[in-house]
Amino acid sequence: MKGLRLLLIVCLFFSAVGSSSAEVLYRAQYGEQTWWLLGTIHVGGEETELSSQARNAFSESETHWLELTPEELDKAGPLLLQYGFRSEKMSAQVEPSLWKRVETALAKYDIAAAQLDNMRPWLFELMVSVQIAMAQGFNAEQGSEMQLMAWAAEENIEFSGLETAEQQIESLRHGAVESDSEFLTRLLEQMDDGALDTDSLAEMWVQGDLDGLTGLILESMTEQQLTALLWRRNHAWMEQLTPLLDAEDTNTHFIAVGAGHLGAEQGLLELFAAQGATITNYSNTEMLK
Repeated sequence: MKGLRLLLIVCLFFSAVGSSSAEVLYRAQYGEQTWWLLGTIHVGGEETELSSQARNAFSESETHWLELTPEELDKAGPLLLQYGFRSEKMSAQVEPSLWKRVETALAKYDIAAAQLDNMRPWLFELMVSVQIAMAQGFNAEQGSEMQLMAWAAEENIEFSGLETAEQQIESLRHGAVESDSEFLTRLLEQMDDGALDTDSLAEMWVQGDLDGLTGLILESMTEQQLTALLWRRNHAWMEQLTPLLDAEDTNTHFIAVGAGHLGAEQGLLELFAAQGATITNYSNTEMLK
């Protein structure tokens, strides 16, 4: 499994590098009503930016949705601390030789394993992902959400949220199914295999290759993980949005969620299509410029 890489894609910290002029962007047309769906990247590198077609779609929309509103995002940190720590140390639950290998592997990124020792596996993995991304020059200030929030401030726009911080963290907890030893073994295998190399993922996103990203997700996650992290959340979000579908309504709506939520049979694109919407791919195009 490539769980560490997949955590970057579908949860909180999917990265991209370089200058981008495109992204994963789709339009769902329901009669006279328009829904824009942007697959986001949550942290980025130098010159990473959303395209002008995404800005146009954002500006022409009457309502705007994120996974978490800025207010809920502020609550996420304390909740991570509340649910992600435990009294026993992970190093005491596994073979000393395994923990030593983890210490050595993390030290290559200037990460002290001792600082993560009291974390539950899902938070341990999340923090490793964040710290490695930061070590590689990525940061949240250049991610999609921060760009969208800057646009919203310029245009005096308020976001609606698809879930709460508590619900999102609960999904992370339900997606963690491994023992400490299984988790650490997988983590080491992924680091040895170069699973943290984001070049191919960045290229997929820049090219608007949702099929490629979706294929990687389906290959790399168990059904329990897919259900907890993607499918259950997608269906819950769609339950909120379905009452707003009105073929006679001429309003335009903008939804920005992690790119992993858009593809596959239980992705948001298929869920919109099942309601009768016509889906058009605007990824890697200049059609709105």
